[in-house]
Amino acid sequence: MKKCDLKAGQIVELKNGEIHIFTGVSIFNGDGCLNINNYDINLKFNTNSQFDIIAVYNCKKCFYFNNNLKKHLELVWERQEIKLSDTELSDTERVILENLPNIYVNISKALSGILYIGGGKNYNLSLSIYNHLFEFIKRGEKYLIEDLLNNK
Repeated sequence: MKKCDLKAGQIVELKNGEIHIFTGVSIFNGDGCLNINNYDINLKFNTNSQFDIIAVYNCKKCFYFNNNLKKHLELVWERQEIKLSDTELSDTERVILENLPNIYVNISKALSGILYIGGGKNYNLSLSIYNHLFEFIKRGEKYLIEDLLNNK
């Protein structure tokens, strides 16, 4: 599922276990909201993987949030995580990531196939000279650098 497939009113589950409703521009749970612009096309949060969307549901009888909400949910999509062994860094890849300035928090591959590092909307840098590395990153995918270095 891609971000453009989300429909207002759908329920999303985050990696940290929180349940939110998608309003069309944000996801909201009563305690606060997250702007959908902070998610990439694969429903991964830009700076904190704990906010990644891991499941999307339609709700049959959702009038309000309560402890019984889950029994009214119909699963639409669930993230199939890549095994950590599939993302193991080579020594060269590890050295590159360890030596990046701290403003860069994620690494991604654009749909064009070009490798980028990013740290928010204003901190994106092409790493096209390393396109031959990081082969586990598929087009349109984004990973937190810290997670890769910690093998999470």
